[in-house]
Amino acid sequence: MFNFFKKKTPVIAVYSPVQGKRLPIEKSKDPMFAQRLLGDGFVVDPVEAVFRSPVTGKLTILHEALHTYGVTTPDGLEVLVHIGLHTVMLRGMGFVSRKEIGDEVKAGEPILDADIELIRAMGISIETPVVLTNIDQYEILSVNLEGELDQPVMTLRRIAPLD
Repeated sequence: MFNFFKKKTPVIAVYSPVQGKRLPIEKSKDPMFAQRLLGDGFVVDPVEAVFRSPVTGKLTILHEALHTYGVTTPDGLEVLVHIGLHTVMLRGMGFVSRKEIGDEVKAGEPILDADIELIRAMGISIETPVVLTNIDQYEILSVNLEGELDQPVMTLRRIAPLD
């Protein structure tokens, strides 16, 4: 029997983790991101040093080199932020963490700082892919690459049941 009163899943807003020009993920300079091998999302060319949480949830990934972090929302959306391309080789140089794995964070809350000028001076791209790694469980409702930092870049709704 179809339930007409079935509760709709909430809309999830994904924000840019940093101020800068935003592009579709297929414009990434890294083929792994451009071909959506890790998931869908967008890319930011940062103009500031503070990198924030793109969603409200729990910090579930913080790579030891501090170039990558991930936040998982209460309903399971996994958002990965990869600061720069090939920045893992810096082994944390130029990055300072403000949070630890397991911390609860709100969208827009600072996670870490990156010395983007140092990274650029070393000839490394600071392009920052923001990847929704389990996008197959969600429906994309909207994408706005032109908005301000406090406006969602993407809105989604979960379509797959939580495990």
